[in-house]
Amino acid sequence: MTGTTDTPHSHHLAHLATAGELVAARKLDEAEGEILRALAGLPTDPKALNLLALVRYKLGRLEDAHSTYREIAGATPQDAGARRNLGLLALKLGRLDEALPELEMAVRIAPGDERAWSYLGYTYAKKGKAVEAAEAFRRAGQDALASQLEQSAKVQRSPPPLARVAFARPVALAPPLPAPAREG
Repeated sequence: MTGTTDTPHSHHLAHLATAGELVAARKLDEAEGEILRALAGLPTDPKALNLLALVRYKLGRLEDAHSTYREIAGATPQDAGARRNLGLLALKLGRLDEALPELEMAVRIAPGDERAWSYLGYTYAKKGKAVEAAEAFRRAGQDALASQLEQSAKVQRSPPPLARVAFARPVALAPPLPAPAREG
């Protein structure tokens, strides 16, 4: 007699399978519930945590997605995808000082990850580091954007044109008038 074994692991997998179907059907709130049920039996499963973070991101709950990716990155520090996504969420939340080291770590772990390079480029650009941003965009295969930034950096560093220099300093237009003569 052949039967299915009813184990916590099989329940976990069933919840994840259902969650995947719900995500595909764009029933994200229901998918989150299934993922949470899966995590109840196996709370550190990276696949379930990644799916949970993705669902929360798609629901627009960036803080929740961020904390989930923080948990994943803490458990698997060499997971380039978790670092990239953590950096992206920090970037979207306006936390540039947090985004930068996460994205730099992501490209060190996975130097061929063009999305990580692109997010790193945007982070550098937002921090006013045009040269670094251009290099990151080049590594992301976004040469036009890199060239645009490089041109912008050259314009910002180049000396002002002579016409502006001439008007930037006081210029005597006529000789000074002689002092009135004193009587007396």
